Order: sequence, then structure tokens, then C-alpha cells
Amino acid sequence: MVHPDNEILKAHKKKKYQKLFASIGIDLLGLSSYFIPALGEMSDTVVAPISALLTYLLYKSVPGALFNFSEEALPFTDFVPTATLLWLKEYVMDDKKAEQISQNAQQTEK
Repeated sequence: MVHPDNEILKAHKKKKYQKLFASIGIDLLGLSSYFIPALGEMSDTVVAPISALLTYLLYKSVPGALFNFSEEALPFTDFVPTATLLWLKEYVMDDKKAEQISQNAQQTEK
């Protein structure tokens, strides 16, 4: 029999990696001015608010979205992977949920 916490942990891991791929996509969007030289830094006026909105929708973090907007709007700072850094903060530095689920599953198996 599969323990319910194992299913929750699997769902948590799936969401974790979906957010990672979305974050990488947001950061690649920010780098688009480097990929398409004709656009140049002027494309940042369009990309910055879109990138900030996507970051907010993904992480529900106003400071993170504002930092993303600033980083995209300022010239020559597009290389900073803001969304991926937010993912690292959420899932590497602050990932207590997965740890707690894993501990609960181990305790109930005993």
C-alpha cells in the first residue's frame, strides 16, 4: 500500500520541477535582448513588466517581482537569473515542507 504522504511528496517534487522550468523560461525571456541583437536593450521596456508579472504569479512575491523588474529594466543586468534565484530560495534554502512530509512518512512506517 502506498502511503498518502508519499503521494504528497511526489506531487511536491513535480511542482518543484515545473516551477524550475518556468523560472528558467522567465530568465531566458529576460535574456532575449542578447539573443536577438536587433532588439537590443530597448526590448527591456517590454520584457521587464512581463517578466516581473510572471515572476509574481509564480512566486507570489512582491519584492521578488520588483527586483526582477529592476534587473530587467536596468541596462546590462539581464544576465542575473532572478526567477531561478527565487526558485533556489524557495526549494533549496526554505524547503521545509518536503522534509516534513518525508519525516512523517518514515515515522508512520515504523
